Amino acid sequence: MRAITLLSVLYLTLGVLDSATAQPLSSPYDFPIKPGTPKWNSLSSFSERLAVCQIPQDLLQRMTTEALVETCLDYPHFESFIFYEDSLGGMGTVVAGFNGLQELIHRKDAGSVLLRKYQEYDPRGYDKNWPLAKQGRYATLLGGLELLLGDYSILSNLRPDERRALLAVAVERSRAKLQDHDNYALLDVQKSAWLAGRVMVTENFDEYLKTLGDNNRLSYPIARRDFLDTLGINATLRHADTFIGNNR
Repeated sequence: MRAITLLSVLYLTLGVLDSATAQPLSSPYDFPIKPGTPKWNSLSSFSERLAVCQIPQDLLQRMTTEALVETCLDYPHFESFIFYEDSLGGMGTVVAGFNGLQELIHRKDAGSVLLRKYQEYDPRGYDKNWPLAKQGRYATLLGGLELLLGDYSILSNLRPDERRALLAVAVERSRAKLQDHDNYALLDVQKSAWLAGRVMVTENFDEYLKTLGDNNRLSYPIARRDFLDTLGINATLRHADTFIGNNR
């Protein structure tokens, strides 16, 4: 009995050491079954397609947050949030169906990594010679990044200076999209402005909070949905300019 107990302790110790010394994974997960392939087409239900996209738990825990962000953007169902009338709720459904996104939103450094990705993602960075589907995917991925960054759990883990940097980028992205009618619709602009609004709420910007309190047509979209009308977009960007100017 003593020998068995000692052996159990040895196995447990080796297991802990193996877990502690496991090398971080810096490369995105390569989904083994991809859309458009015969194996993917042979799957008969949506639940089966969700199941084959889950990341093995041992790999998931070892992935760096940078690799995890890239994996989430490559997730075959990531863009499906666009099929929901409520894009924020749609993104919540996408998160609920993928363990990679669930892991991401619980990491303390997720916001910092997503912010760096967002700063790199120029709305004008697509090639007009790309097929229309590829151009559309570029715009959709940008919107998805904005929805993730606008999650209050993500925003609350950013430092104040990071949130202010994010606000400046969201304002710039809003205006860049407004000028590009070929690849961005009003719905795309709304996502950037919605993100700017969520940042100001997290920063407790009194002037903007008062405007939200006085205007249900603005407060409801900021609280729950990303469908800001043109007046809401303009009001949000105007307040964002004031906030940025006050914090230079």
